[in-house]
Amino acid sequence: MKRIPSAVLIIALVSALASHTGSVPWAGSMRQFQPIKTPEGPVAAVPEGFETIADIRPVDREIVRKFMEDLANNWNTPQLLQMLSEDFYDKSLFHDSMMTVTKVPFDAKLKILSIRSIHTLQQMVGEDPQLGRVCVSIVEVTALTQILLNDPEAGFVKLEGLNDYLLRVVDRQL
Repeated sequence: MKRIPSAVLIIALVSALASHTGSVPWAGSMRQFQPIKTPEGPVAAVPEGFETIADIRPVDREIVRKFMEDLANNWNTPQLLQMLSEDFYDKSLFHDSMMTVTKVPFDAKLKILSIRSIHTLQQMVGEDPQLGRVCVSIVEVTALTQILLNDPEAGFVKLEGLNDYLLRVVDRQL
């Protein structure tokens, strides 16, 4: 019986494995990255006397972080209603449903764990009767949040969720 040299055996083994990887389901496959679709055209109605800006500049991350922190501190309190825009659809019903329908416990707290993304969708400039010349930015924020509460039956509960927020940031123009 002839012995096959080990170098020939290794080369044969490597080439057999190389030719076989094409049939392995995970070999050579890769996910395709697709761009995230964003709305075309204005996201919010442009008020009379305002004009949209074609060259959108990002809103300062610190402003968004501070707002999200304030939102978390005012969540589950009457002050939350003051933070919601006049355009927020049926904001009193929203607050009432938090208090009565879903029965969010009085001691429940919202915590912002991280801000995943901040994306300025639209900007417009114009004259505001009270503030003068302003730049209004519509900003989408994706944040990882956690609700902390004491449940009478389950005890201490942490509920995490990834949420999108739509903010209107008003910046005075100098």
